[in-house]
Amino acid sequence: MLLPEILQALGGFTGLGALVAATATWRQTQPNHGSSMKDSLTRVERALEALDHRLNSMDERITLLDERAERTHHHLECRIEHIEHDQT
Repeated sequence: MLLPEILQALGGFTGLGALVAATATWRQTQPNHGSSMKDSLTRVERALEALDHRLNSMDERITLLDERAERTHHHLECRIEHIEHDQT
């Protein structure tokens, strides 16, 4: 009579099915060294952190290149003005 009492406490077979589904879902939220949703999310988070780091690094490089381009442009403008002044 133990099984009927357990089923009744769980709400019948529907409750038992819900318990099994909840257990399977809970297992997916626990790391298992590779195939769980938790492990997948951890890999995605690490990949996003690495991409964020790379994007920040690229942004710093772009800023430096922009500054260098501005200095070069200013230098060339000064040289052109000097040449034009010498020709007059």
